[in-house]
Amino acid sequence: MSGLKRVGLVLILFAIISKSLGILREVLIAYYFGTSAQLDGYIIGMNIPLLVMNLIAGEALVASFIPIFSGFLANGDERNASGFGSTIITLTSLVFLVITFFSFLFAPFLVKITAPGFSEATYQLAIRLTRIMLFSMIFFSLSSIFRSILNSYQSFTLPGLQQTVLNLSIILMAIIGIPFFGIYALAWGFLLGSFIQLLIQIPSVAKKIRYGFSLSKTGGFFSSFLPLLLVIPIGQLNIIVTKIIASMLGEGNISALGYSEKMMEIASNLLAVPISTVIFPSLSLSFHKQDLEGFAHHLKKGINVLFFATLPITLFFLFFSYPMIEILF
Repeated sequence: MSGLKRVGLVLILFAIISKSLGILREVLIAYYFGTSAQLDGYIIGMNIPLLVMNLIAGEALVASFIPIFSGFLANGDERNASGFGSTIITLTSLVFLVITFFSFLFAPFLVKITAPGFSEATYQLAIRLTRIMLFSMIFFSLSSIFRSILNSYQSFTLPGLQQTVLNLSIILMAIIGIPFFGIYALAWGFLLGSFIQLLIQIPSVAKKIRYGFSLSKTGGFFSSFLPLLLVIPIGQLNIIVTKIIASMLGEGNISALGYSEKMMEIASNLLAVPISTVIFPSLSLSFHKQDLEGFAHHLKKGINVLFFATLPITLFFLFFSYPMIEILF
């Protein structure tokens, strides 16, 4: 078995564990809150930092970072790779500190535009929950860069555990904290999980990156990042629009939509994410080495596996959605 196949299987195993914990997390949340105004407020409060981060960075950050960083590695230039990585980490920290500060100030506006149909009580609850979880943007954005650095070095284990850590944090806070703090326990669990995601990667990244700051090597990054910044966020509009509509249909509809979205993501997170995580750095290395045959091989393998693996899962969810939801929730 080749190294990439072995890593891919390990990441799929991690994804299965993570999604199993994710289902347990949703079952616990459904047990305590069902489809309620409280859960509606939590979902909006959680989605706002994720939406803001994805609109500003998200996939664009990773897609711009990995090709340049792996390009330095492909040329044996670890010094410039380290300098480039360190500079992007510093810039990301500063940018998201500013974004978090202003998002905290304008949280009432952000909640109003994403859930205009909320009652006053749910609206105020959503604002408070949003302000707790906003700080996760800093941790998630840095985690994305750390994950990209480790993946470029063909290190996938710690990054593969990120979602598992987040799910465990929310589950533990739900079990321990909900009887005392109610819905706020989920918000603190989400924030804690985002911090631990970052924390577990720091020792490994510290061995690869030495601090330094220089904008001289970032020109290629920004020339790639800025166009992606205009294109990728368009996909986030679907999330915004569905939440706006759901908020106007009465209490509990955002909650119901949230449960269905989590189930819908299973196929993607079990297969698409692990496979693309493994393939992307290899594609970048093949490209920088002008190994077009290797590039085509990795791309073909990835597409074939994704298609033939996700098709049966999609059909299963299509035909057995009702009994599955009935059993779980």
